[in-house]
Amino acid sequence: MQLQAAAASRYSAASPYRAVVIAGLPQQSEGDTDAEPTANREKLFTWKLIPQPGRGDQMWRVSRYRGLVVARAGDPIQARELAAERFSGEGSPEGGEHAHGAVENPWRTRRLVRVELMDASPFDRVEQPGVVYP
Repeated sequence: MQLQAAAASRYSAASPYRAVVIAGLPQQSEGDTDAEPTANREKLFTWKLIPQPGRGDQMWRVSRYRGLVVARAGDPIQARELAAERFSGEGSPEGGEHAHGAVENPWRTRRLVRVELMDASPFDRVEQPGVVYP
């Protein structure tokens, strides 16, 4: 009984929050710059990127990091891209393009990195796409 009451109170507390956010969208859509980030916040999920051991050792040389990554993104492809940008060994972490196009970033390669959707993550409150761990 107590669990059902707790679940019901949690559910009813979440409903007004979602209604407020959805009601706010049309007002923010008048300014093009504000509407897109708000829309992205509605669609973010928490993704765990797990490098597969022993695969593509040569490719991992272009990355500054080869460990577990947690990212907030709309889909697994965006999560891979965010990790690739963050851990790029060439240039700044924000730069998406490499000077050497011949070597692909391992974070973008499906056989080198497994991507899993995380449920009930402590990062679920992060409202901007990006790498949240490490």
